[in-house]
Parts: sequence; C-alpha cells; structure tokens
Amino acid sequence: MKRKTRAQMRGKPLDDDCKKYGRPDSGQFGPEDKRCFCTGIWNRMYEEYERKCICCPAWASNACAVDEGE
Repeated sequence: MKRKTRAQMRGKPLDDDCKKYGRPDSGQFGPEDKRCFCTGIWNRMYEEYERKCICCPAWASNACAVDEGE
C-alpha cells in the first residue's frame, strides 16, 4: 500500500492552520497502515476541536480500521 498523506485523506489541500497547528499522526492501525491522519486543531476558547476537524476525514478520531478505497 502506498503512503497516503493528510491532504489525500482530506480530499483537498490542507488549510494554513492545518499545516501550522495540526500534526501528522501515522500508523493508527499498526506499522502496515500507510495512511497519515491528523491530530486536529484544539480551540482553547471553546475547549473543543475546531468544527472543520470534526467533519474532516483526515482527523484521527474519524479513522476507520479499513480504508474503503483499498
């Protein structure tokens, strides 16, 4: 399986704040999992993750064990 970046997981280029504050999180389901997820952007003002992270397919909390496209 080829490596899949956060932008590929998301389906569009990363926003500037995604690049700056979101961190890559790879290997969610073991060393053979080549998908790279994102840790998300924590909004301290509201004490929760940014809304765009909650809806983003690249966010690690939205990770599924099996990639439907593979």
